[in-house]
Amino acid sequence: MVDRSRTRNAKIRASFGRAERLRRNGQDGRSADRDNSERKPERERTAQTRKREAAQARATRKDGQQRDARKATSREQARARTERADERTAKRRMDRLKEQTRAGFTKTVERRRDEARRAQHERKQRDTQAALKRAQDQRQRADRQRDTRKREETRRDFNREADRRRDHTRRREVEFKAGVEAQRERDLRRAAGKEIEQRHKRQLSDQQAEHRRQTSQIRSRHQAETRSLRSNEDMALERHHHAVKGIDERERRTLADFDGRRAGLTGWLGERIPGRRQENDRLRADLARGFEAERLTKHRDLEALKERQFNVAQTARLEQAKERKDMMTGHHADRTKLQDRQMTDRPLQIERQARVMERVRDMEVTRKEPERERERPAPAFSKT
Repeated sequence: MVDRSRTRNAKIRASFGRAERLRRNGQDGRSADRDNSERKPERERTAQTRKREAAQARATRKDGQQRDARKATSREQARARTERADERTAKRRMDRLKEQTRAGFTKTVERRRDEARRAQHERKQRDTQAALKRAQDQRQRADRQRDTRKREETRRDFNREADRRRDHTRRREVEFKAGVEAQRERDLRRAAGKEIEQRHKRQLSDQQAEHRRQTSQIRSRHQAETRSLRSNEDMALERHHHAVKGIDERERRTLADFDGRRAGLTGWLGERIPGRRQENDRLRADLARGFEAERLTKHRDLEALKERQFNVAQTARLEQAKERKDMMTGHHADRTKLQDRQMTDRPLQIERQARVMERVRDMEVTRKEPERERERPAPAFSKT
């Protein structure tokens, strides 16, 4: 830009120098031209004027064509052509100023020089303003592009964050629903487990009650058998006591009768016979030994009966103990079998009970749905 300004200033100074030389040359030939021009007829001056106007018109048309051609070029070339056109215009103005007087020519040259300077200054200002405007436009365009990129990035970030939050929310909802379903299933299974546990407890308690009933029944039977054996022993002792008592009574009566007859007159007379007293003593001793032998027989029979009763009681006790043991073993086996079956069937029973409870709950919900619909308030319609 500085080199171009220097070149333009040099061209202007050269044009001013040529104009000064022409002015000096024109002072010498002015008188001769004046004489010649006075001698020329009027129509020659008119023809020269028309030629000059035609030349100016051609120059004007040529300038217009050049301006039209310059419009099709780039901005830099247009400015260069504008500068050249200004220079040519300045040159033509300087050529026209040659025909004027020195004073008028000098004033015109000064005025045109000032105009050219002002035009150059204005052109520089316009160029500077245009350059500043272009730079400002470029900065604004860059700022707009940067703002657009930032907005796009912000929008993408916002959309990405919104998608992430939506996915997170959807995932949380799915997890929450899955958690609710899992919690509901756990609650259902827990309730079913409690129900099955209560059922198993009832089964065990019923079985235990049945075992107790059987044990009580067997115990009662055993106690009845034991009481029967004891009563038989007591009855045998009582019979033995009555039998021994009867033997003693008969012995007393028999010996009393024998002693009475012996103490009577007949007995007394009989004992007077030698050897008869010893025979009576022997007879009385035989009677006493007979009753004693009978008592011994009763005692032996009682001991034999006691032994038989003891053997029977011992056998009964052993049989009762064996029966109780077998019963307790059977009860323990039944209880173990029931517990094993309960533990084995517990998962399946819990699953079945859970499905049953779920169907019952669904039926309750279905049954209560019309009631909730009736209790739900009617929607209020707005008047339009």
